Amino acid sequence: MIWIIGSRGTPARYGGFETLAEHLEVGLSEHGLACTVIGTNDAATRRTIAARFLCATGLRAAETPVLTWTTRPRAQHGDAVLVLNPVNVWTARWLQRRGAHVLLHLDGLEHERAKWGRLPRAIHRRARTVAAKSSLVLVADHPEIQRLMLEEFGRETVYIAYGGCDEAERDASHRWSADRRGDHYLLMARPEPENQVLEICRAFSAASTAARLIVVGGPSRNNQYWRNIESVAAADPRIELWGPVWDRSELCALMMTARAYIHGHTVGGTNPSLVDVLSHGTPVLAHDNVFNRVVAHGHGSFWTDSAGLTARLHDATESGTGERSFGNTNYEWKQVIARYMASLA
Repeated sequence: MIWIIGSRGTPARYGGFETLAEHLEVGLSEHGLACTVIGTNDAATRRTIAARFLCATGLRAAETPVLTWTTRPRAQHGDAVLVLNPVNVWTARWLQRRGAHVLLHLDGLEHERAKWGRLPRAIHRRARTVAAKSSLVLVADHPEIQRLMLEEFGRETVYIAYGGCDEAERDASHRWSADRRGDHYLLMARPEPENQVLEICRAFSAASTAARLIVVGGPSRNNQYWRNIESVAAADPRIELWGPVWDRSELCALMMTARAYIHGHTVGGTNPSLVDVLSHGTPVLAHDNVFNRVVAHGHGSFWTDSAGLTARLHDATESGTGERSFGNTNYEWKQVIARYMASLA
C-alpha cells in the first residue's frame, strides 16, 4: 500500500502538493498500485480532536504538522509513504521507525516565506535540519534545492520535479499560438508576499498597455496584503481579480490565449503553475531568480523589480513558440510518476 500524506488532500484545490498528490494517486493506481491520499482537509481528519482544538484556538500555523501527525496510524509495517512538506519530518521519522518505507518531499524554502511569523519560520528551519540529519529518503523538486541541501548539510537528495499539463503532453495541438493570442496577460498565484502579486499589479498599473491582467488565485483568509491588491485593482479597470479557478479547461484556455504569463515567485523550488504554463508554450515574464531560470530552461523574459516588469510590458514583441518548452522530459507527469514508482518501491 502507498500512502500520500501532508497535503490538504484531493481533488487539488490549493497548491503544488495537492497537484502532486492528485496526479500520483491517479497515475500509480493506473499502474496497478494501491495508493491513497489522506489530506488535512479530509472530513475524517477534520473530525479529530486535534482539528477541533486548532480551529477553536486559531492556531492555524500548526495545522499541517499536527493534522498530518494524526494520520500516521493508517500506515502499516512494509507500506510505502510519501510525506509532503518537511515540517512533517517528525511524522515521517515515526513511520520509518515502525517499518514503513518513507520519502519526505522537501518543497522549497518554506522558512523564507514572509507569510510566516518568527516562530513558524524557526520551526520550518528546524524541520529542514532534522530532515537533513535523518536517514529518510529526501525528495527535492528543483536542482537548486538539491545544491543547497548538499552545500549546507552534505546531504544527497532524489530529484523529482513536477509535471505540466496532461493534455499538452498528449496532444501537440494543445499549445499557445500567436493567432490564438487574446487581450489579456495572466497571473496565477496565491496572494502571498513572496509571490509578488501586489508588485505585479502595481507594475501592470504603471504600464500603458490596453490589455487586461487576469489574476487567478485568492487568499485563504482576508489580510492586509490582499486588501492592498484589491485597492490597486479597484483603481485600474484593466486588472481583474478572478479568484481561484479550478476548472481545467478554463485554465488551459486562459494559458493558451494569454499575451504572456507573469510569474513572480521568488521562493523555490519548482512552481507547478510555471511548469504548467511552459508546457503550453505560453510566453513567460518571470522574476529573475535561479528557481525560475532553471525551470524556464532558456525560455521567457526576466525582470528583477516592478520597473523592470513595467518595461517588459511596454515591449509588444513578446512571443511564444507553442512548442514544448523543455529540452528534456523532467517535467512530464509520466516521467514524474515513473520516478516516484522507482523511489517508493
